[in-house]
Amino acid sequence: MEEIKVSLSLQKLFTGAVLSFCLICCLTSCHKDPDPVEQTPVNLSETETANCYIASVAGQLYEFRADVMGNGLIPTPNPDEPDNVSLDVPSNAVAAILWMTPHDRQVIYAPYYNSEYKTISFYTSAYSGNAVIGLFVDTNNNGVWDSDGSEKIIWSWHIWCVDYDPSVAGNYEVYYQSPLIGTKVMNRNLGAYLNVPSDLLEENIIASFGLKYQFGRKDPFPTTGVLQGSGTLGAINLHNRGLTYPDNVWKETSQPADVSLDYATNHPTTFIFSYELDEIWLAGDNSCSLWGVQSEGAGMNRKTIYDPCPPGWRVPAEKVFAPLATDAGSSLIVGVDKMSSQYGVYLNYGGADYTFLPADGFGLINESKYTIAGVGQEVSLGTGSAFIVDGMLFSKYLSIEAGGTYIASTPMIAATSIRCVADE
Repeated sequence: MEEIKVSLSLQKLFTGAVLSFCLICCLTSCHKDPDPVEQTPVNLSETETANCYIASVAGQLYEFRADVMGNGLIPTPNPDEPDNVSLDVPSNAVAAILWMTPHDRQVIYAPYYNSEYKTISFYTSAYSGNAVIGLFVDTNNNGVWDSDGSEKIIWSWHIWCVDYDPSVAGNYEVYYQSPLIGTKVMNRNLGAYLNVPSDLLEENIIASFGLKYQFGRKDPFPTTGVLQGSGTLGAINLHNRGLTYPDNVWKETSQPADVSLDYATNHPTTFIFSYELDEIWLAGDNSCSLWGVQSEGAGMNRKTIYDPCPPGWRVPAEKVFAPLATDAGSSLIVGVDKMSSQYGVYLNYGGADYTFLPADGFGLINESKYTIAGVGQEVSLGTGSAFIVDGMLFSKYLSIEAGGTYIASTPMIAATSIRCVADE
């Protein structure tokens, strides 16, 4: 049986456990939209489909395929027996922006589902940020998604609006330690629009945090929008805090043992937990492979249809970060003694090459509310590695705290940041 190493902070938190903006408006009236310009769309899924796409050009019309689940290659929980991964989209399906962040920016607009070509298109604005587009069944026949649960989300996609191309040299780091020499790692968290918080301004620090992901789920959750009360449980509660627009889409729910992957897919804005299942949101041995199939060697996991990374990238395996949990590896991490004041540490990949790892904490349930804790106190980077003990799933993540650097384990419902690796 594998030893369960739960970080002290998480152990305590799991056991111990306005800013409003235009709530009376609709998305189009709350923000000033640029006038759409007739242009040829850029196909984001031309080489590969995914659950996340990077839209790096302002004022651009983009499109992507909406008829396939994720990367369309490895369905889960039966990765060795691929099922039909095409999406069954009804004729009354409509595309809608489910949420955007920061809350005061219209980062994308005019989403449209083309039923003939089975594509979704949208325009970018001049703002950096994140958005999630959902394809839903328009039961109410009004073209507007009703977040009360009456209109089923068929699938959803994260749009990462950032002036960043991770495939360009200088925008990724290269692992130089055996056995992972040559592994490429993004120089920022998934969803971050800065990789170094210049001048340590609060808005820049937050911009480097990125988004949060429950193990095995493709859809992101927001991180904190404030730094006050960092490192304390319950000080930063994201429920109805106006950190995204709109802020009334966010829900938390405790589900029974028969919760399914379909439920998670149909509820991309719901943080799922289960007291009945001892802090996991999906039962069954196959849930370990939601983000990949573990293999020998580098411990690489094949990308699955639930992987949250953009085309060409995937969730890392545990062994990508394992060298940092050694004495030699931990010496490469600089600034642990300043973590609480600079909200992160710097990792030396080699020579003069440093990358910033923000201490953006982790998401969990406290008194049935999705809460961010440990901000300024802990770096948490999720992996695709997991194991089950006595029916309880633990996912593994890289933890950097004042007390040390290690591969920690946490109950499945916790939400960590993701730093994607090249899918090579």
